[in-house]
Amino acid sequence: MARHGSRLLSSKKYDDLSTQLWELARERQALTPTGERFGEAVAQITEVHDRVGYGQLSVLGEREHAQTAERLDQRMSPVFERAAADGLPLHIGTSGVERAVDSALGFRRALIAATPELAAQLGEPQENRDLL
Repeated sequence: MARHGSRLLSSKKYDDLSTQLWELARERQALTPTGERFGEAVAQITEVHDRVGYGQLSVLGEREHAQTAERLDQRMSPVFERAAADGLPLHIGTSGVERAVDSALGFRRALIAATPELAAQLGEPQENRDLL
């Protein structure tokens, strides 16, 4: 069982609040030298969030699930070898939320890379909002 991997902020709320706070401090001439640089940092982060999409899986999040699949393959290799040999289906479920689907697809790719014989047993992730 795994939740989606690391992601960008869920909404613009904290980017907006950080920007507003910085602007207020600037207007009141209350910024330290570090605070002066903070405004540009917030603008850059906000631009990334706007470009990539709020709530989207990050590169780190993709890597987290690939590494989870690799560790699972190492720990459970007899189970996966048996499933491949016997043609037993393996299922990956997801809530259907885009970042969860992306995590599941990354997990699936990494598991197949670790044990290519599982490709036939591992179908596409299936959405089940009631279960997840």
